[in-house]
Amino acid sequence: MDAKAPAFSIFRFQELDSTNNYVREHLDELDNLSVVTAYCQTAGRGQRGNRWLSAPGENLTFTLLLKFAPGALEATRQMRLTALATVALKETLLDSAPGLRLRIKWPNDLYARNRKLCGMLIENTLEGPWIRTSAIGIGLNVNQTEFDPSLMNPTSLRRLLPGAGAFDTEALLGRFLERIAAWLPELGGATLWARYKEELYRKGERHDWTENATGQQLSGVLEDVREDGRMALRLDDGSLRLFSFKEISYII
Repeated sequence: MDAKAPAFSIFRFQELDSTNNYVREHLDELDNLSVVTAYCQTAGRGQRGNRWLSAPGENLTFTLLLKFAPGALEATRQMRLTALATVALKETLLDSAPGLRLRIKWPNDLYARNRKLCGMLIENTLEGPWIRTSAIGIGLNVNQTEFDPSLMNPTSLRRLLPGAGAFDTEALLGRFLERIAAWLPELGGATLWARYKEELYRKGERHDWTENATGQQLSGVLEDVREDGRMALRLDDGSLRLFSFKEISYII
């Protein structure tokens, strides 16, 4: 990172219930670009209220706090933060393991070979129509090889690349922050958003989905993701429907 790159403040904890919880409880005390990491999370959280189960010390669990001035980023463009985090993390992993085939599963998971390598929980606070703070929580499966049987399809870097040995989680965090620093100036620009959409898992392919409210199975092609977070699905009958991530689920 060069001299002009932003400086991150890293706070390391042996144990927290959740790094996102800690950041949310200390928003006023923490500066922009604060990073809170935990060796062990006792109550990690994921999307849809799911628990994030992680073996102590084997994975990378942390939250990055971004603070914005009013007028910097509209709440209607919240997906820019998802693009920032997922693109930066994907590039980080390919730096460390160039042979991986990774895709971004809408809205913000990283998948390899139809298995979940990383999940994110991004929680924003608003000031009027503007995003004031964003807590970007990331759980990356690194060296864990045995997972709770209740998890549907987890994997890890160690599972994907068993011959590579143990990965250095601190080195991965450092590379990720370098990527974040490189992409931050592009947060509102076209390049980052285009990269996110290029990397979408199953984009342009026909697959089956479940509509969560009704349990109905749908078939269609993921065509696009809007900046407000909604996914555009082209159904078999030719109609285009928009779904939020709570309204529809992949069938994998």
